[in-house]
Amino acid sequence: MTTTEKHKRYQIVFLDPPWSYSDKCHAGQRGVDYKYSTMTLEELKRLNIPNICADNCAMFMWATAPQMPVAIELMKNYGFVYKTIAFTWIKHYVKSGKLTWGMGSYTRSNPEFVLLGMKGKLKRLDAGVHSVIQAPRLGHSEKPHEVNNRIVRLYGDLPRIELFARHPLEDWDCLGTEINGQRLEDVIGVRPNLEYRCPNCSSNEIQEQFWIDINTDKPTDREGSEKFFCCGCGEPQKEIYLINKDTNQIHHKVKK
Repeated sequence: MTTTEKHKRYQIVFLDPPWSYSDKCHAGQRGVDYKYSTMTLEELKRLNIPNICADNCAMFMWATAPQMPVAIELMKNYGFVYKTIAFTWIKHYVKSGKLTWGMGSYTRSNPEFVLLGMKGKLKRLDAGVHSVIQAPRLGHSEKPHEVNNRIVRLYGDLPRIELFARHPLEDWDCLGTEINGQRLEDVIGVRPNLEYRCPNCSSNEIQEQFWIDINTDKPTDREGSEKFFCCGCGEPQKEIYLINKDTNQIHHKVKK
């Protein structure tokens, strides 16, 4: 992606977030923080990835088993609805062909997963794309390019980009510090540091949103009822403020 391509919109976005783990594995310097720079969930959320996504777009995201709930949360933050595990990579050693042994707080892990999220709709072009990929484990965090090939088989030759990429790949736009030294936040930008606050008490303890039946004044799942927000003061609100934490100014108001 060059400077002139900053406003390009992609229909396929493939990323391998540099997840940060609470278990740092300091013994023997085995943890990921000793291998490459990681990012917190909040840092990942602030990346302006939605700005490069087309209205109809598929997002493929690498995740290990412990990070699946976080990965789904991140997908939602980017505006995508989680659909399924698109691919499961079963790793084996290059020489012996035997299954690799990874770390793990419970069982010793092996597979990594590619989650699929959708924004809008894309037509599946090939119903014969298998979800299981058996490929050797290479360098730390290196991923098999077979995944890229199957993504193209699945949805076709659409505008596509790989984020946090480690190697250039033909017919893909690729961004990553290991390719050209450019950080994603410097190329695609970051979103404002926002949080919800109650206009009544300025609390940021905004709880879940719910629907209120205007006839019974009770919560309901029925759409078409009035929508309120419940905040730390316990008072339902017809609107809440989205505040830029860096400037303490109202970014915009979210109404019923």
